[in-house]
Amino acid sequence: MNKTNREIILDALRQINDNGAYSHETIGSMFIKYNVSEQDRVFITRIIKGTLTYQIRIDYIISQFSSVKINKMKPIILNTLRMSIYQMLFCDYIETYAIINEAVNIIKKSPLKNLSGFVNAILRNVDRNRDKIDYPDKNTDYNNYLHIYYSIPLWIIEMLSKQYSKEIVENILHYYNKEPKLFIRVNESKISVNELTSLFSPDIQFEKSTLLPYAIKFNKIENISSIPGYNEGLFAIQDISSQLVGEVLKFKNNMKILDLCCSPGGKSLHIIDKLYKEFNTETNFEIYMCDKSKNRLDLIKHNLERFKLDHLPNIHVVENDATVFNKDFEDKFDLVLVDAPCSGFGTLGRKSDLRLKREKDNITALSKIQREIIDVAKKYVKQNGNLIYSTCTILKEENQENANYILSLNDFVASPIDKELRDRIKEYDSDTIITENEILIIPGKSDIDGFYISSFTKK
Repeated sequence: MNKTNREIILDALRQINDNGAYSHETIGSMFIKYNVSEQDRVFITRIIKGTLTYQIRIDYIISQFSSVKINKMKPIILNTLRMSIYQMLFCDYIETYAIINEAVNIIKKSPLKNLSGFVNAILRNVDRNRDKIDYPDKNTDYNNYLHIYYSIPLWIIEMLSKQYSKEIVENILHYYNKEPKLFIRVNESKISVNELTSLFSPDIQFEKSTLLPYAIKFNKIENISSIPGYNEGLFAIQDISSQLVGEVLKFKNNMKILDLCCSPGGKSLHIIDKLYKEFNTETNFEIYMCDKSKNRLDLIKHNLERFKLDHLPNIHVVENDATVFNKDFEDKFDLVLVDAPCSGFGTLGRKSDLRLKREKDNITALSKIQREIIDVAKKYVKQNGNLIYSTCTILKEENQENANYILSLNDFVASPIDKELRDRIKEYDSDTIITENEILIIPGKSDIDGFYISSFTKK
């Protein structure tokens, strides 16, 4: 059955909001299910992600114009209103009459066709009064204002406000709602930055990073696989903050490396690239890329194939639960990388539905898992070897408190991060919190995601 783009969007929103599906998986499956063209994929993705990003704010607006409470509305009605109001308020390139007509037609074709007039009335009312929407007062009800205006759960606002100033919190929230930039890491062992960019067509808008010499930012790119060099594995899609892990590491010949929570493999692939570039051989190291999920392991294998590395006998993809001790790994590794599962509060702008799915209790549960992984990982590091702990969150419970926990075990000491790198990062983003062995990037001031890295040496 053929569906219009907005019917596909509605189908996806209902899967995500009502059935608990994840946006990236749902969008991909919808494209396959309905054989969506490349051009239409851009529009559909933008409306789904935008609607989810601003859903709290949109629901607040619906409540002002509807006599029926949100929790009493049928899913097809509520999600049709949500996607339509998002387009009306945030997509000025779409005519309002077209948005309303499409919404009404969708309901007319549904079993609830008698409610098409209800949908029409609310949307026209919102359109007429869009400049009169009554948001919470910023001066007298500040946290609630942030909650509604930036469309972030109140408990997240309160948690961030305990750790950061008002200015920084608002910068973070603004960043969450911005269109995220796409960064790539050039595989310098295969091609130079200048050689790669010389392959780009004139319509590809990009900037070379001032922070990392092998990073490139794209201002607007619709189809990642259309970038020259993608299929040849000449670059990796990786935010700069994540690329910094590779800068923190100390390399030597014949290293044995364990990436304990590896998928999709970006940090391990960066390590391999740096080792190959520094020592000019693909076999002077051994690396174990681990995850407990078969689907995630398949993703690692896919990336190794794209990078033309799947043939190397010294690269091992291993099914392994990071919370369970593996005797085969004990005291075996010069470097253990723990990029721990976390709340993702540094990257909420890239995961539009994550803000709606996370709950406060998740943070306590994640902190417990992180400690379990640390307790296991410490046993895998050789004497004088390095342990790197990183996350893509900005919460102390998952970052600095875990770094203090590692030091409290008395097996490790803080391992200083190169001062030149620390100074360079601070110059790039003055909000970054840096100690001798820690880097915490706060999203908001620059154009990179929030991220935490800490470095330790085993006694």
